[in-house]
Amino acid sequence: MADVKKAMSSSRFREAGAQARDSLQTSRELKLTLAKWGSQDDNFFNQLNIELFKKELSSEDGRFSAATEAQMFRFAAQAGLAASYNPVRQETFIGGEVESAYSLLEGKASLKSQVPNVDGTPLVLAYQDQKGDLVKLHCGHLRTDAEYSIQASPEHVPPWLLT
Repeated sequence: MADVKKAMSSSRFREAGAQARDSLQTSRELKLTLAKWGSQDDNFFNQLNIELFKKELSSEDGRFSAATEAQMFRFAAQAGLAASYNPVRQETFIGGEVESAYSLLEGKASLKSQVPNVDGTPLVLAYQDQKGDLVKLHCGHLRTDAEYSIQASPEHVPPWLLT
């Protein structure tokens, strides 16, 4: 009940009015978010979340690094109460939305690389000026950052692999 009283407080209506004024400048549709809630990562259900492994490896020069992580039984939820009105279409919507997600098992592995090295290679352009002197123009450093990542969860695993 305290959440309802908080959502109906005068400061929440002032926030909603400011939202309405800002949205009318960009769109004819008026949307108000009256209340919003999201579960915390450390909620009761996530006490079952067991981090299987989280490891990082990297070369001494820092050019290559690899990381892996996996988790089980991750739970998240959110809910909201909103209203919208579109005078052009003459549509009104007042309602709530509830979402939840439960992940049985997730894993991710990634490999990062910096070529030719962490500092990069200096880019220097040399040319002759009008007097015939050699002038060097320092244009910074060049480096390529590459990352390869693979991620898996049960909804992305082919059914024949689970049987």
